[in-house]
Amino acid sequence: SIQVIVVTDGERGLIYPPLSNIR
Repeated sequence: SIQVIVVTDGERGLIYPPLSNIR
């Protein structure tokens, strides 16, 4: 199974998966 970790940015309040565009 593929587990996707959702990262939340408290400053912008955006939810994005761990892609190559991680800040």
